[in-house]
Amino acid sequence: MFKVKTTEYKNETYQNNFGILVSGAGIAGGANCQQMKTIFSTVGVTSQIVKKTYHNYQKKFFDTLHHAAVTSAEEALEIACSHIVNIEEKVLPVSFDVSWSHVRNANQASGELILQKNFLGNFDKSSHQMEHAILIEVLEKIQPNLDKYDLMLDIGVDGDLNSNKTLSSIRSVNKIYGDLKHIGKNIRKKIAKNAVWKDYENVIMKYYTRVVYAATARKEDPDIETPEDQEVLDLQINGLVAHLSGDHSLCWEEFCWHKSNIDLELPEPNLLKHDNNKCASFKSMLIEVFHLPTQQSLITTIRTSYNEAFNRLKLCYTNKLIDYYKSYQARHACAILHNNYGIDILIKIMRSIEEVSDLSVKDYINLKKMLDVRQQQRQKNQKEITQCNEERGKKIDEQKKQTETFDFDQDLVPYGKNVKFEIETHKFIPSFSHLIRDFISLLKCHACLSFPKYSSIGLCKVYYFYLYSGLQNQFPNRKYTLPFEIPNAEISIEKKIDMVVNQVFEFSGYREKQYESIMSFINEKNTLVILPTGSSKTMCWVAPALISEGLTVVFTPLKALIDDQIRELINIGIPCAGLYTSTSHPSNYQEKVFGEIAVDEAHCIVEQEHFRKAWKNLGTLKQLFPLSPLMLLTATCSTNEARKIQSIMNIQVGDLNIVRCSSFVRSEITFEVQTKSSKERTIDEICDQIRRVENGYCIVYCSLPASCEEVLELIRIKLESISLDIYHGKLESIVRHQPITCWKAGLTQVIVATNAFGLGINMPNVRLVIHYTFPLSLGNLIQEAGRAGRDRREAKHIIYYSRQDIKTVYGIVASEESSTDDMEYQEYLEEKQKKILEIMLFCESQYECRQKLLVQYYSWDGDEEVLPCEKCDNCLRRQNHCPIIQDARQDALYMLQVVDAVTNYMKNNIENTTRDDIVQVFCRSKSASVIKKKLNQLDIYKENYKRILKRQEEVAYLLEDLAIRGLVKVKFKLSKPTPTSQINCNLIYIGVTENAIERASIGSWLYFVKNRQK
Repeated sequence: MFKVKTTEYKNETYQNNFGILVSGAGIAGGANCQQMKTIFSTVGVTSQIVKKTYHNYQKKFFDTLHHAAVTSAEEALEIACSHIVNIEEKVLPVSFDVSWSHVRNANQASGELILQKNFLGNFDKSSHQMEHAILIEVLEKIQPNLDKYDLMLDIGVDGDLNSNKTLSSIRSVNKIYGDLKHIGKNIRKKIAKNAVWKDYENVIMKYYTRVVYAATARKEDPDIETPEDQEVLDLQINGLVAHLSGDHSLCWEEFCWHKSNIDLELPEPNLLKHDNNKCASFKSMLIEVFHLPTQQSLITTIRTSYNEAFNRLKLCYTNKLIDYYKSYQARHACAILHNNYGIDILIKIMRSIEEVSDLSVKDYINLKKMLDVRQQQRQKNQKEITQCNEERGKKIDEQKKQTETFDFDQDLVPYGKNVKFEIETHKFIPSFSHLIRDFISLLKCHACLSFPKYSSIGLCKVYYFYLYSGLQNQFPNRKYTLPFEIPNAEISIEKKIDMVVNQVFEFSGYREKQYESIMSFINEKNTLVILPTGSSKTMCWVAPALISEGLTVVFTPLKALIDDQIRELINIGIPCAGLYTSTSHPSNYQEKVFGEIAVDEAHCIVEQEHFRKAWKNLGTLKQLFPLSPLMLLTATCSTNEARKIQSIMNIQVGDLNIVRCSSFVRSEITFEVQTKSSKERTIDEICDQIRRVENGYCIVYCSLPASCEEVLELIRIKLESISLDIYHGKLESIVRHQPITCWKAGLTQVIVATNAFGLGINMPNVRLVIHYTFPLSLGNLIQEAGRAGRDRREAKHIIYYSRQDIKTVYGIVASEESSTDDMEYQEYLEEKQKKILEIMLFCESQYECRQKLLVQYYSWDGDEEVLPCEKCDNCLRRQNHCPIIQDARQDALYMLQVVDAVTNYMKNNIENTTRDDIVQVFCRSKSASVIKKKLNQLDIYKENYKRILKRQEEVAYLLEDLAIRGLVKVKFKLSKPTPTSQINCNLIYIGVTENAIERASIGSWLYFVKNRQK
C-alpha cells in the first residue's frame, strides 16, 4: 500500500514489502481497499498504492491460501471419518448451509463461482440453484474419503434447499434432514396468508415444534422407541386438532401438560366452540402448511445451526463490501484456516507467502495476549449464556407449575422426520414395506429399492454382502452399475458365511454349533439342529439361504412365529415373506423354486396331526423334492424323538446329520414354582412380581383364551399404569398381528397369552415369564420359559401350581379332534398323560434343582453331568433344609406290590383307585377314608414293612415317578357328577405294568429326603 519504503509505523526490516503485506492483511482482516486506505489515513499514512496494485498484490496469496485450506479441510474430514469408524458407526452426520442472505448482493456471491474460478458470477440465479451446485460438488469431493472408510452421510440442510430428488440418487447419502428454523419460518408465512386461521399461528407453531422436540428426545433415549415419521405427522395434525378441541389422548406427556392435568383450562385460541366442519377445515389447512420438501426429515440432532458459528466467522472475511470478486475464494480459505487452526496459524501462513522473517518472541507474546483476551471474552460469553439458560430453565419450571403453556428454548432446535413421499410409479414397493421404518421417506438401496442404505456405495446390508462375496447376480435391479471395479477374487463358502455373520447379522462370532449346522446344510446334508432356546437357530438357515440362488422355504407351526421371524429378518435387512396357506402350483414348478427346505420347531413333527393336522404332510417333502436338503431345528428333542422325526420325514437311515449343543443350561433364568392359592391372592402375587421388573417385559401364560381374558382384566385393575395386551388363537386374524406388533415395538410391557405366543417369539429383554396354569409338558415349559433372558441377562420363570388345574390341562388335550383311529388316539392320550405327570412331578419336587431337571429331561447318552444352579427355589430349599440322599429302591419295589394289591381290591369293588388310596396303604394310615374303604383289611396293609420314605409327600412323589417310568399304569378321568356341576378330573391308577418288578430292580431310585435331625 506504500509507494516508498519507510521506517515509520513499522517493526519489520527494510527487505519486506509492506504493500504486499498490507494487501494480504486486507484479505486476512476481511477489509476491502477503501477500508484499508481509511484505516491508514487515520493513523497518518496518506501516500498509498492504487486499487489495481492492491488487488494485484492480493493475487500472490490466492493459491497458497486455497491449498492450505483444502489440506486443512481434508485433515478435518479424515479425523471425523476415523472417529466415526472408531466408535463403530456407519454414518457420518454433517450439516450444509451457505449464508447467501449476508452476501447476496455482492457480485462474487455465486455458488458456481467458488467452484469455477473463471466464472464471473451467477448472482442472477436463485439461492436454491447456487446452494445445490455447491452441495453436489462438495459431495463429489468427499466421496473418496467415504469410500475409504465405507461410510454414509446423514445430511442436514436448511429448509429452502429442496434438492432431495438429486441427493437420493447419490449413493453415499443415507438420510436428509431439514432445518426447523427455516421450515418453521415457511410454515408461519403460509399461516399468515390464511385469513381464517392466521390468529392461530403461535398456537400451531408451539405445538408443531414441541412434537419435534419430544420426538427427538425419544430418539436420543435408548429406552424409548423412536417414533416413526407417520406417527409424528399424525400427532402434529390429528393430535393438534384433538388437543385444541379438548381431547389430549393423542398427546405425549412430554409436551402436553393438559394430559396429566385435566383441570387446566385450554387457552384461547382453541377449537372448543367450533363444529366438525370448522375443525375439518382447520385440519385441511394444517395438512397444507405442514408439507415438507420431498424426503426431508426433522427428527435428528443434526442441525444446520451448528454451521452458524462458522458462518459468522466466514462473514468476517466475506462480507458484502468486498470489492474484488477474485479474492472471495482466498477469503473463504482464511475462514477455514481460522476455524480449523486459529488466528495465529493463519497469520503465520499469510506471512510465509511473502517469505518475510518470522515474528519476534515479543510479537508472539503480544499475539498470545490478544488471543487470550479473545478466549476470555468467549468464556465470559459462554458463561453468560449458560447462566441465561439456567435462569430460563428455572423460569420454565416455574411456568410449568403455574401457567398453561410455555415456549421451549430456541437454542435447542431438534428435528423431525418428513412423512410425505411420492414414490415414482416405476419403483418397486415390496410386500414387506410396512415393516420397514419410514419406508416412504427412506432413501433406499440402489440394488433392491427396498431397504435403507448401509454403505457409501448406495447398497443395503444384504446387497453390500452380495457385492463383495461375488453374488452380484442376486441383484434385482439389473441397471445398477458399480461405482468402481470390484476385484474378481474367488471367495470360499466358509468366508461367505463369515461375512454373513459379521456384516449382515453383525455378530462378532458364532455361538456353539451354529457354524457346524450351517456348513452341514450348505453341503446339502439333511440336518437336525438341536440348540437351546435363545441360541439364534434362525441364523442356521438364514445364512445358507443368503448364499443360495434358490428360494429357501421355512415351515413354522404358528402364525405368530411366522410374523415374528419376518419382522426380525426385515429388521436385519433380509427380504422375506410369509404364507399361511398352501399353494396350488404343481410340484414340478415348486421344485424349481424351492432350493432348500427348513422346518423350524421340528419337535412338533412328532405330534403331527395332533398339533396341526397338515403337518403330517411334511413327510412327503423328501418325495416331492428329493434334491433339496432338509434342515430341522428345535430346542427340545430326545434321542427317541429324533428317531421319530427321521422316520416321519422319510429321511433314510444314515442320511441325517444331527448337530446338537453340548449344554442346554439357561443359567440366566431362575426357575421357581409357587403354590397356587385363591385367584385373588395369585393375581396379587403376579402383580407384585411384575412391579419388580424395572427395565424389561413380562409374559403371563394361561391355558385357555377365556382365562387370558379374565387374567388380563384382573391385572389391569391392579396395574393401571402398566401397558398390557393379550394374544391367543381365538383372536380374529385381522387384529391378531396388533398385539405382537406393539410387543415388538416395546409399547406393551406385559402380554397375557396362551402357548400360541410361545414357540420362537423373540424379544431380548423379557425379564419375567409366569405360568398362571402349569404348562402341558416339560417341553412346553422349556419353550415358553425360554422366551426370558434371551439377552443373556438375569430373568425369572414362575409356575403357579395347583393339582386343581389338572382338569384344565388335560381337558385341553382330551378336547382335541383326531383324524386317527381309536387305538392311535388312545396311544396319543397316554403319551400326553405321561407328559402331564412329568410336569406335575417337576412342580411337586422339593429339593432337585429345577434347571438340572429340565436339562436332564432331554439329555442324551454321553452328556456331561449338569451342576445345580444354586438359585432356583428347590436349590434354596435344599441349602436351608440340608436333606440327605436315600436309595429308595426297596420302597419302589414294595410300592409296586401295594399298587397291585390296592388296584385289584378296588376293581373287585368296582371302584377307582386314587393316589391317596395307594399312599395311605403304603404308609399304613388310619384315616377315615382307609377305614371306610376297608383298605386296612388288606394283607399288605398289615405287613410290618420298614419304609425309607417316611413323609406322605415323599411317598406320593415316588408313586408318580413309577407312573412316569411306565411301571404303573394310570389314566386321567374327566367326569361331571351332575348336569349343573363343574367338570372334575381325577388321576386313576389302573395297576402295575408287565415285568414292572424286574425293570424297577435295575433302575436308580435315589431321592432327597428331608433330614429329620436338622
